[in-house]
Amino acid sequence: MSGLQKAYKAWLLCSRRLLADLSAIYPTPRVPAVVDARVLNDAAATYARQARHRRWLRWAGAGAAAAAAMVIVALILPHRGGDVSPAHYSLKGDLDGNGRVDILDAFSLARELRDSGGKPLKADQIQDVNGDGVIDQKDVDLVARMAVQVTGARGNSALTKGSFTTVMSSKKLPSARRVGVAL
Repeated sequence: MSGLQKAYKAWLLCSRRLLADLSAIYPTPRVPAVVDARVLNDAAATYARQARHRRWLRWAGAGAAAAAAMVIVALILPHRGGDVSPAHYSLKGDLDGNGRVDILDAFSLARELRDSGGKPLKADQIQDVNGDGVIDQKDVDLVARMAVQVTGARGNSALTKGSFTTVMSSKKLPSARRVGVAL
């Protein structure tokens, strides 16, 4: 027998004697059956209550996640550019429906005009910016001017009609046609 095994046997013998001595001093208490049953019933009720609570939290969490997903979809879906036609917007010249007139609107109108072979297109309420009943290069030019128009601090145009004409007919821009969008 090795030294480790001898030490273990001695410790086991000592612990058995210690257990016997402690049991003689402190006898095992007898728990009445009624108290024991009550403790077991309370423990079972507490466990069942906690299980119901966990189940309720699981369903409430799933419901909250579903509600959040529906809110996100409801907020994002109407703002997708491809789903909303430009006819729903009332801003003249806003052809892509983003809420502002920019150079991309003029470019798309010029492309539509080019694809039609240079013939004037059928009048549309949003595309016919100048209101003459046809969609032609004049509408493209007007949308381009609206897109690059400079506004002052109060939202008023910083360039008056006369000064805009002066800029358009200056020597740097020999032709007003150069401001228009052409492909």
